[in-house]
Amino acid sequence: MKSGEGDDRPAADTSAEDGEGGRAARLLRRFRETRAHTERLCEPLATEDYVIQSMPDASPVKWHLAHTTWFFETFVLAPHEHGYRPYDDSFGYLHNSYYEAVGARHPRARRGMLTRPTVEQVYTYRSSVDERIGEILSTPVAAEGKLCDLLELGVNHEGLVFQAAAVTDSPNAFPARGPWVTARTSASVIGMSGAMFFSTPSLV
Repeated sequence: MKSGEGDDRPAADTSAEDGEGGRAARLLRRFRETRAHTERLCEPLATEDYVIQSMPDASPVKWHLAHTTWFFETFVLAPHEHGYRPYDDSFGYLHNSYYEAVGARHPRARRGMLTRPTVEQVYTYRSSVDERIGEILSTPVAAEGKLCDLLELGVNHEGLVFQAAAVTDSPNAFPARGPWVTARTSASVIGMSGAMFFSTPSLV
């Protein structure tokens, strides 16, 4: 929803009234909205723009897209999906950021040297994980509060980490007339609604 068209904040969390199943349905909507918003942010980019790393502390857009997806796969799907198998055995090493408890990591300063997976493969990865998240939330396991907590954490992680980092990193990566530097942004809404934490960064 664009600024000025209405209130972007979600309705108050009423999980105490309608159970975790209702909370899961609301979180699935937020998950899909957040994932779509991330990809809308990337629409002005050419393939070459996805892989640039202008300094060690600013990761490529392609890596951010894969990392946020890896988060959902590792912390939501892996412990809750029946018969879970990793999408790609190498992705844990390539796309882990600082979660030392789950394994080794590719050096942050060298993320821009990764030519694989390709941008197309990363988007395919995102689509696969998105589909699997939707499937798991249509099963009885969605009623588990822990699953909902992890999904909410992942949604906020993508909203605040990818979208903020990608947009604020862009002036360092692109020239003054680059695709993201000229994007007009509006203020984000952030806070609590009932028992649910939310953030709604947006482009206008």
